[in-house]
Amino acid sequence: MERCGENKAGKISNADIVGMAYAVKEVVEVHSVGKIDMNIYKCVTEDIVTDEVIITDERIQHIKERHPDDYERFCGYIPDIIADPDYIIEANKPNTAVILKEIIKDGENFN
Repeated sequence: MERCGENKAGKISNADIVGMAYAVKEVVEVHSVGKIDMNIYKCVTEDIVTDEVIITDERIQHIKERHPDDYERFCGYIPDIIADPDYIIEANKPNTAVILKEIIKDGENFN
């Protein structure tokens, strides 16, 4: 009986190893953070295919490393920021925008 990656002689060739490497896929954890109104985001691109917005664990970690405590303080506002932004600015990366919203909480203004 052949095992995965073995040829009929029971040996694994370099071509088999390369083939097996392409079969392994990285699992990326994503979290849904809200939905957009695709009509108001067309100012960035016409090619929007879904209204769902996700964030990866890697991006959450990036935010936590560069802006300590901000993710915990503001993650609850993300759905509102996405759904009802004050400004949408096209970013320097394709199909990417900077979303701006003023949030007033306990007498403090956050942008």
